[in-house]
Amino acid sequence: MPLYEHTFLARQDVTQAQVEALMKEFEGVIAAGQGKVTKQEYWGLKGLAFKVKKNRKAHYAFFNIDSPPAAVAEMERLMGINPDVIRFLTVRVEELETEPSIAKNAVIVAIAAASVAVAVVASAVVAVVAASVVVAAAKAVRHSVRVLRAKVKHRARRAKVASQIVVRVLRVMAMRRVRRACRVTVARLQLVRRANIWLRSQHPVAPSAVRSIAAARLARSRAMLRRKLITKTFVRSAVTSPSAARSSQAASPRFRRRSSVNSRAPSSVHVSSACCRM
Repeated sequence: MPLYEHTFLARQDVTQAQVEALMKEFEGVIAAGQGKVTKQEYWGLKGLAFKVKKNRKAHYAFFNIDSPPAAVAEMERLMGINPDVIRFLTVRVEELETEPSIAKNAVIVAIAAASVAVAVVASAVVAVVAASVVVAAAKAVRHSVRVLRAKVKHRARRAKVASQIVVRVLRVMAMRRVRRACRVTVARLQLVRRANIWLRSQHPVAPSAVRSIAAARLARSRAMLRRKLITKTFVRSAVTSPSAARSSQAASPRFRRRSSVNSRAPSSVHVSSACCRM
């Protein structure tokens, strides 16, 4: 029997299930004419180079047929009167190909490319979403940092203002205390001055009295210097020779006073004892 390659196009409005039903129907026609369909392929919905019966796209279907010419003619007659079929073409060949056709491979490649494109788009969408999330997080971090900086600056300003206020208050308090102390000192000096003026007015001092007071003070200071010198010489002589220390001690007026007191002490004691006997 002769061998044929047959292709028909279905309207773009029909679904894939309806196209598969048409393929089964035409396969039954070939089988009724004592032929067989060795291979059938659905190539999907594809665009047309020009409009065919107001259709810009069509569903492609392909048959490998081993059948007498009468069965093929009957199938073409039925396709011509079917409103869902817009074009068909039958070509006689020497032998049929058992491997998938180029169009089927193209469909597989297109499906694979579409899946890859979908995966790429999905990854791009994920990347965009991740980038937007990162950008949003960075903006949030920047905003939080700005808020923290503003808070820190505000607190620093408040602390600075508070420290300035404290310093001013302390300065004012210190100035007030100094002023009070100055006023008190001035008042005391005025009181002392007034008291001195009053005392001078009540008890006037003659120049001779002032001179006598100065001479008495000078005599006291000289006596104190003498005592200090005698004490130093006594200490030095005691360290060097005890006999010289005793002689210097006997020469000192204090020792004379003490010796006179000691010499008088027995008589007083004797008198007191005599008084007690009486």
